[in-house]
Amino acid sequence: MNYSDKMEKYGVMSMDDFRQMTLDIASGKYRPSPDAPRIIFGSHKGLAEYAEEKAKKEESPISAR
Repeated sequence: MNYSDKMEKYGVMSMDDFRQMTLDIASGKYRPSPDAPRIIFGSHKGLAEYAEEKAKKEESPISAR
């Protein structure tokens, strides 16, 4: 089994950088690589909160879903 296929990649960048990257993608100036993060957070705190919530969901029993 190839675990790299199941790995999720996250990024953290400022809103200004994210906005500029989005504009560059839309205008064709920048093309993200296939292994670039698909989920980007504005802070490490946001990433930590997301990871905590995701971990809680994975710990819950299947019947509770």
